[in-house]
Amino acid sequence: MSEDMLSIAVRYSEAGWTVVADALEEPRVFASGAKAEAAAHDYARQVAAAGDDAVVKVFARDGRRGRREALRRLPGRLTSGAARSWAAPGGSTPSAGRTAA
Repeated sequence: MSEDMLSIAVRYSEAGWTVVADALEEPRVFASGAKAEAAAHDYARQVAAAGDDAVVKVFARDGRRGRREALRRLPGRLTSGAARSWAAPGGSTPSAGRTAA
């Protein structure tokens, strides 16, 4: 695994299920773990398609790490900094700190 790989984590918090990544200014909050995990994987696919490596780490409600999936950049793509511009499923960007449906 590359040290330059973007780490994306799905964690439970009092506000709901969050998607956290160093490249995001603030965590994205979702009403369910399934929605947060789906959004994290979609974000990782966008990062990989844009030419960067990403890894999704999903944590259980009690904080133990569950699944981990790495996505490699697609061949022939140049690194583009896509990690900072995340379009959630459906083309919308979830509001930072607000619960997405």
